[in-house]
Amino acid sequence: PNWVTLQHMNQRFLSALSELPIIGILRTSSENALTSLEAAAAGGLLLLELTLTSPTALQVLRVFKEKYPSVALGAGTCLSGDDAKNAIEIGVDFLVTPCIEESVLEVAKAYKTPVVCGAATPTEI
Repeated sequence: PNWVTLQHMNQRFLSALSELPIIGILRTSSENALTSLEAAAAGGLLLLELTLTSPTALQVLRVFKEKYPSVALGAGTCLSGDDAKNAIEIGVDFLVTPCIEESVLEVAKAYKTPVVCGAATPTEI
């Protein structure tokens, strides 16, 4: 199904992607997450993703977004609709999934938030 199309993508995500098509992916411990995001932003990355694999990831995303509102910030490793909704409600600009997870896509479509889905096999594509 055509879940999220270009018209659903927010402008910050599209602008950053067209200006510098690199997403800095951070998978780090809770104590290093904010510092790592700040260093990546200071280094000029316009699109940053923090994976939701640490217990404080959502809090870190919230604090970073408040300090750096112009950076297109994404929540990675979204595995459920709840992950997606929680991340969107704190202000992330895009979501990343390791696979095609329909509940994430449904939430993203409802909130008009872009999703970058991963796939491990040709069947998933």
